[in-house]
Amino acid sequence: MKKATALTLAGLMAISSVASASMSRWNGFGQSSLFIGDVQDIWTLPAVVASNANATYFEFGNGGGTDYTNFGYNNLPGTAWGGAHMTLGPGVLAIWGGRPFNELSNINGGSSVPNANGGTGTTPSSSFNTPDQMIDLIYGFNVGEGLALGVGINRGTAGSKTEVVSGGTTTVSDNSTSDFGISLGADIKGLGPIALLEIGLQFNNTAGANIENDGTTTNKITLGGSDLDLRIGADIKGEKNGFQRIEVGVNTDSLTFKTEPGDAAPANSFIESKNGAMAWNLGWASGMSSDKGMGLGGFILTGLSQDRSEPFNAAEVDKFNSSAMTLAFVCAGEGKVKDWITARAGLSSNLWASNSTIVEVGPAGSTTKVTSTNGGTANTTISTGLSLVFGDITLDGVLNQDLLYTGSYLVSGIPAGLFSQVSATWGWGGSKE
Repeated sequence: MKKATALTLAGLMAISSVASASMSRWNGFGQSSLFIGDVQDIWTLPAVVASNANATYFEFGNGGGTDYTNFGYNNLPGTAWGGAHMTLGPGVLAIWGGRPFNELSNINGGSSVPNANGGTGTTPSSSFNTPDQMIDLIYGFNVGEGLALGVGINRGTAGSKTEVVSGGTTTVSDNSTSDFGISLGADIKGLGPIALLEIGLQFNNTAGANIENDGTTTNKITLGGSDLDLRIGADIKGEKNGFQRIEVGVNTDSLTFKTEPGDAAPANSFIESKNGAMAWNLGWASGMSSDKGMGLGGFILTGLSQDRSEPFNAAEVDKFNSSAMTLAFVCAGEGKVKDWITARAGLSSNLWASNSTIVEVGPAGSTTKVTSTNGGTANTTISTGLSLVFGDITLDGVLNQDLLYTGSYLVSGIPAGLFSQVSATWGWGGSKE
């Protein structure tokens, strides 16, 4: 699968053909995956679909961490999912099912949900359903030799409805959440010193409602949110097998929870929680590749700002603001050990970090304001992975770090699985040529 696994450098960074295209492969590189092309770029760069045809992808889960919109850092919740890419008309159609969704908790990790009890009815659940049954459709096609375009849509829903009869009273609970998104992308080749310019834009809208009705009073909590993500990547021509890549990303998110009680606003509570966040990154890496593998080193500067406002009846101001910035050094490598096995590793280490938090609580005009700042937390992370090739099937795995300390189960007697995450790619014959 040379087309599906080559780094996106217009041929400048072709790597070993045994390398696969999967979340496990990316997670084996850690944060350096931001600079490494893979079919999983389709979530942030839809036009990549045009050069990845005729293959099926399986994600067996057991990952965890960052959302897929976070500039390509592709750790995802431990859920099995997958997709297939097939040639259709002048382009390639990608169909994926079951992709995990976690935007509801991604915005700032500190949002609260108001209490919608109006005084006579029951209280709706403050936990919203996470959209599932996710379906993604992306179509990529070439417009001449120097331009590829991609367009995609995604949809996810979740919900439940129950009726409870007690003492002659029937209480109906109706909970539902939905998400709809669109994505646009373009890959442009040969712009002077830029071998490949990649642009991706995604927009998602999420809505939900939790309703309780006991025949007398209807109480309701709603959520509404959206996120807009932009990613731009540029591959710079290098001498011989050298390369450079520049990455820029901007993400903006908003999420609002609102109570709509049947009678009156709940006493001593807030009725609306407004949450917002913006994240950005700037990255640069340089390296070298060959048919045996590749290596790179670079830097990633990231910034994050978050805010939350939950005006309280008895204290009209309840605000939270935070900001953080981190500069990290990253490096990664991938090499063919044998024709059927490829090893990879990645390292990221914070060179500098800073964060600030401001909390304001109290009556309007006399709030208490608390500000705290610190230099962040030192952090170094190493990740490793393997690819195993069996004919048209490639298995990718993120090595279980416990294995590096305990050895195999047979040697140490301590249970330690070989992989903490596993993916599989099945190329349809000709796609491997």
